Amino acid sequence: MEESTVRPKQTNKWTKKSKIIVGSLFALFLLVVIIISTSGGAKASYQVTDIKPAFVDDQTVSVSFRVKNIGNADGTPYCQVNAHDPSSDYYGGNSGKMDSSIKAGDSTSTTMAVTITKQGAQYVTTADVRCY
Repeated sequence: MEESTVRPKQTNKWTKKSKIIVGSLFALFLLVVIIISTSGGAKASYQVTDIKPAFVDDQTVSVSFRVKNIGNADGTPYCQVNAHDPSSDYYGGNSGKMDSSIKAGDSTSTTMAVTITKQGAQYVTTADVRCY
């Protein structure tokens, strides 16, 4: 007579219920990752163009410029304006937050007054503007 070996039946440790729970948790994890990656990156970013200094009086220059929100969220920019003559003997700066928000994709024009040193506003030809 031949001897036969009886092997115990292998059972799967993972029951159907535990597979459903693990699959649901994984799907929830993926959903959270997607939500965080798409909403967490929304922010305003600004591009400044059309910068023009204009003489007002011996000590003041008015700097006009255009700000465009190139980001993907609305925002109110904080702008720094510096104006100077070619030799930088006469210079000045001003900064401040704009009065209103700019929608994503929109732009607006504004003007900021800058006080120039040594009453040399008439010599100012250049202005630099950065908005954050």
